[in-house]
Amino acid sequence: MRDAEEIMKTAMKQGEIPDGYNLVEAEAFNAMRQLALMFKKGEISKELATKNRERVYGEYNKEARDFEFVYKLYSDHTHRVVKDTEMNRMKLRKMLQDKNGRIEETDLIEALKVSLDIIETVFPGEITGMNSEIPGFPKGGF
Repeated sequence: MRDAEEIMKTAMKQGEIPDGYNLVEAEAFNAMRQLALMFKKGEISKELATKNRERVYGEYNKEARDFEFVYKLYSDHTHRVVKDTEMNRMKLRKMLQDKNGRIEETDLIEALKVSLDIIETVFPGEITGMNSEIPGFPKGGF
């Protein structure tokens, strides 16, 4: 995320939101641009412009932290769901495609193991320990 001061300087120089700004940065740009224009036109005093600028800075910094937090959560979740399950999803898909969607009873346990591995990766702790009573599964979970 860009620094609030950098956004303010850019807002003073140009009227169009620069390419690459995310929604939070664009909102801050527009708010700062509007403050600058109002001040230049004499619609607001220097004191009010300063007070509002500080308020915009504060809100921007809060929103930027929230945005980065949510983005990191999403990235971590996506990595866990997509990357960490990719091999098992391909393995399961191949098992099912080779049998035209029908799976033999002998292959069922292996398909279930792969499926449970996927679930355990996406939702850590949900399956661990629950499968210790199932024949063919390791004691104490995965």
